[in-house]
Amino acid sequence: MTFLSKIKDAFRKNLLPGFVLWVFGMSLIGAYFYLPGVHAALDAVAGLKDRYSFLFSALSMGLLAGWIPAMVALGMGRMPPLPDSLFPQIPKSADLDSATMKIVKADPAKCRFAKPGTKS
Repeated sequence: MTFLSKIKDAFRKNLLPGFVLWVFGMSLIGAYFYLPGVHAALDAVAGLKDRYSFLFSALSMGLLAGWIPAMVALGMGRMPPLPDSLFPQIPKSADLDSATMKIVKADPAKCRFAKPGTKS
């Protein structure tokens, strides 16, 4: 697949989602100017932004750019699988010495996320 064909394929796949976002954005702008309830709600959000500046921006960025897209992808079944390296063989609490929090014994069969037949 050539570079140009990859671009065309990506454009085709994102055409409908992009159109939906544009329609949503234009609807929000129209609602702001023509619906007093939406105008008041968005002014309240602007007040929160003015009052809590950095906290507001951090929370809204995390929510709108991270959590919501991840939940949509998860709901659509498009969330990529996580690599196995993110889930090491973690011993259960019964395998830990409660005083030192060190592993007393490491039995791979009792480890969470362990693949059958693997050793620690």
